[in-house]
Amino acid sequence: KIKQIKWVNSFMNKSRYIQDNKNWGKKDYWAAPGEFFTKFGDCEDYSIAKYMGLKYLGFDTKRMRIVAVKDMNLKVGHAILAVYHDNRIFILDNQIRVIVDSRQISHYNPVYSINEYAWWRHQDRKSTRLNSSHALISYAVFCLKKKKTKQTNNKQQQKKNTNSIYQ
Repeated sequence: KIKQIKWVNSFMNKSRYIQDNKNWGKKDYWAAPGEFFTKFGDCEDYSIAKYMGLKYLGFDTKRMRIVAVKDMNLKVGHAILAVYHDNRIFILDNQIRVIVDSRQISHYNPVYSINEYAWWRHQDRKSTRLNSSHALISYAVFCLKKKKTKQTNNKQQQKKNTNSIYQ
């Protein structure tokens, strides 16, 4: 499994980075994997493509999260993919060539994370503002969801919401 994680990260990171305003004429646009492979994209597009690639390879999507972070060095928003494997959390980042254990990264402050089942808001030590709208988060979750015959009970999901990606 770790070889597959490394391969997906390496393969997707070969794609050209392009900002949403230049690519789509919008400030922020979450591209579907087909759009990403056609027109490339920015950090959340890499994360979505990696998520879907690992899902296609059989990875449990409950053990993956797209994480919106604040890069404390650059003072900008960024998106990465967190993959829970062998009691560790591996970070797949388009700015880093190799996968990294989350404990090795100290310059990212998580804001929220999502997968196709739920979203989690993380407590920011310096601010309580969420730097993306709830509608954008909901849209991103919608984009990740596959059609289901059963609906998830929202109240059960809200109880599972945590303040840390490390749970």
